[in-house]
Amino acid sequence: MKLRLLCCCGAALLAALSAGRVSAQQKSQQPPPKAEEPKKKRFVADLSGFEVQDPGKMRAENTKLGATRGGLQPQALAPQRARFYGASAVFAWKYEGKATRFAVVFNDEDDNEVFRAEATGKDYRMPPKAYRFQPGKIYSWSVATAPPMIGANPSEPVEFVVLSDAERAEIEKGLAAIPRGDEYRAGLACARVFTDHRLWFDAIGSYTELIAKFPDRAELYEQRGAIYAQLEITRPLAGADFARAEELQAGAKSNK
Repeated sequence: MKLRLLCCCGAALLAALSAGRVSAQQKSQQPPPKAEEPKKKRFVADLSGFEVQDPGKMRAENTKLGATRGGLQPQALAPQRARFYGASAVFAWKYEGKATRFAVVFNDEDDNEVFRAEATGKDYRMPPKAYRFQPGKIYSWSVATAPPMIGANPSEPVEFVVLSDAERAEIEKGLAAIPRGDEYRAGLACARVFTDHRLWFDAIGSYTELIAKFPDRAELYEQRGAIYAQLEITRPLAGADFARAEELQAGAKSNK
């Protein structure tokens, strides 16, 4: 009886050891788990030069002043001082309040108001002939709710330098050389001319207009995002543009 029990136990032990060896072999034959691919770091072109002067001190002073005033305040989504051509300029801002109507005010170097317009939403596209800004002069712009709301302060003014006649002629020469047969390609070439000359308002305006007409072109979001990425205050907009570009690119691959 004891001998039979020992035999049974030995057989069970041998079976268990054999099963363990088989399991180990099976595990060794299984391919190793696939390592997650590291997320590719996005390369953003250096487009420095949209800011005519070092923005650090001025931006910090404006932020501090806005905080001491209290209340809501629009913030210009633009360099503290930029170069200005004016063909397709878009002035944009962010605002955390509920207002949807705004007054955009332009002043000269002596702080005299020279032009005012109303906008619905958080940007204003200036018509090319809305106002004749003098070549080489510095102007500023600011935004306020319209009508003024209790507790809502106007934005801190930011500046732009109007191109000289010589600079303007150079831009116009570049634009005149663009073939006009294809609306998309011509518009993209214009936007690149404005980008190459570091004309913030005109470049952003051109890309925004193209995106409205061709909303499914990933390269438009990529190139506008690269401009937004140059300023700290507009980097969230860059992130949104890059995300949209990736979404469109992924959709294009899945449809192939």
